[in-house]
Amino acid sequence: MSLVRKFLREENVNLDMRGVETCQQAQDLLFESLRWDDRVVNFDAFASALITTPVMEEGGHGILIAHGRTDAVRTLIIAAGRLGGGCVAVTDATVPLCLVFVLGIPNASNADYLRTVGIIARACRSETTRSELLAAPTPEEFISVLSRVEKNI
Repeated sequence: MSLVRKFLREENVNLDMRGVETCQQAQDLLFESLRWDDRVVNFDAFASALITTPVMEEGGHGILIAHGRTDAVRTLIIAAGRLGGGCVAVTDATVPLCLVFVLGIPNASNADYLRTVGIIARACRSETTRSELLAAPTPEEFISVLSRVEKNI
């Protein structure tokens, strides 16, 4: 089974994030989808461990990847989101924010973490793949796009 399919569940893919005015709001909205996930041992500790990286700019699209290394999650865990309408100008980024990813990483899962972040980064850097992520009609298709990238690594 691919890492993406193993750690990114359809219920943790939000393809219509609305009401977002800042990167922090986007991250928080997506992070909240993990609150009751059975892989999260301690939501508050996970929240405390979360680090927001600067928004990546790829082809005029902003991509936010927030991650936390913590034993507050049982396994690597991913949530992914797309801003409603495709991309949204936010007050704390220089490019419109389009895609958001939140990852929780157990302290002992270095290899899976590095590979998964690499898959996400590679998908977002490719104009073709990024366009597919922005156009994916369903969470399943969104996950399939990332899984295809993984197969080509």
